[in-house]
Amino acid sequence: MNLLNITLRNVQRNFRVYTIYLFAMITGVMIHFTTSSLVKLHNLHNFISPLR
Repeated sequence: MNLLNITLRNVQRNFRVYTIYLFAMITGVMIHFTTSSLVKLHNLHNFISPLR
């Protein structure tokens, strides 16, 4: 058994764990940027409204 076989076997065994981790990270980033953009949009709306 060489290093490549050990590496491939480890990835195959832990693929489900890696997928769950990746999905959680993507979901967290999406939530962060969505709320951040909504807050900035709200602040922009409050900034423009008094000018009208």
